[in-house]
Amino acid sequence: MIRHILLLTLRADATPAELRAIADGFEALAKSIPDIAGLRHGTALQLPGSSAQPADYAVQLDFDDEAAFARYIDHPLHKEFVRSAVAPVRTGGMSAQIRL
Repeated sequence: MIRHILLLTLRADATPAELRAIADGFEALAKSIPDIAGLRHGTALQLPGSSAQPADYAVQLDFDDEAAFARYIDHPLHKEFVRSAVAPVRTGGMSAQIRL
């Protein structure tokens, strides 16, 4: 199993509607792209003791294997979601994939 971890930093003036579009978009992807084996996501809590460069939104996606992850990354629905909902509010971020 492959776990994809995504940490996003967002514009300080991102609206509740823009945040809702990101949350709803990830939920829609999980329902529409069969390669997604699991999803957890949400606004980062930024609790005391967290990183000096905190993220605003965190996402964890699970895939059966590397091929499933690659299909997700290249999937037209994923690309459109990033273009329309994520890119307009994203100022930075990072991701990593780990084997479970």
